[in-house]
Amino acid sequence: MTKPNNKPPKDEPYVWLTRELLASHAWRSMTWKERKVIDFLLLEHMGKGGQHNGKLKATHRQLTSSGIASYHVKAAIDQCERLGLVDARRGGMRVATTYAITWLPLHDGTPASNRWRDFKAKNQKSASRIAGRAASKIAGRSSQSASKNGRQIGP
Repeated sequence: MTKPNNKPPKDEPYVWLTRELLASHAWRSMTWKERKVIDFLLLEHMGKGGQHNGKLKATHRQLTSSGIASYHVKAAIDQCERLGLVDARRGGMRVATTYAITWLPLHDGTPASNRWRDFKAKNQKSASRIAGRAASKIAGRSSQSASKNGRQIGP
């Protein structure tokens, strides 16, 4: 029996995406626009040898070339920040904004901030509250429909 080759590709840049990240509320809340921003930044990160996280640049022109409509670029970046997937350092007039992917360590050795985990914690209560309301509405509908049909469900 041979071992499966579950290693990073040789001579090819790569980025690990953990199961926790992919299953997170932050990751799963992304629209295709935010995903294009993330994909662009990951490609930039790999293109720089994985050594420039925190100094990554993504201009408006580059993001529109990657498929995001011009009028969606700012909102997509802002949402990536709200989700905790990206940190942006805005430089001001004529100074490029630099980006950091929050689940990867920074160029200076600073550990990953993993801010996306905070998004999960902040929204868990409201998500469970919404799910609870939906469940009670569904339960209310099923008991109403059962009583209309002359059947009684439960005690």
